[in-house]
Amino acid sequence: MEQLWRNIERAQQEAEDLDVAEQRDQEENILFEGFLSGRLTLKEYHDQDPRGDTLYPGEVEIPTMEMLYESLLRCVRRQIAEELVDHEQDHYDEAISAGFDQTKILIRFFQENGSISLRPAIMIVLPKAGDETEIRRSLRAIIEAPEELSDTDQAQLGRESN
Repeated sequence: MEQLWRNIERAQQEAEDLDVAEQRDQEENILFEGFLSGRLTLKEYHDQDPRGDTLYPGEVEIPTMEMLYESLLRCVRRQIAEELVDHEQDHYDEAISAGFDQTKILIRFFQENGSISLRPAIMIVLPKAGDETEIRRSLRAIIEAPEELSDTDQAQLGRESN
């Protein structure tokens, strides 16, 4: 657990400016939505995917949902931690049940106006090959798993956020 706390502290210190991270997120969401919509094949998606399965500065992988909750409690109020974990748990459970066993649990830290903010996330690592129709169907189910979709969920689906 101490190693995890050190990794979280390092991620906070390495946190990128929110504008930089949001620009990258927007580019990734467009690419992701391109695959989901069928405009891109799985190979084209992987050829253009800048992330792969790597972490960016300010990101830390969390081994379990329980540890995500414990980590968030150090940063936010209990109610917020519970809501965030519930949302990500829905994505994670659906990803694992769909066979995306390389799915990662993350906390992403950002610098914004001199302070650090965070977003928990589930990072889905797409397979290199497989039935693209089935992969798309599974990805939609993973993204749509929570009762309320986040702005990121909406963007990945190519929808305008509320």
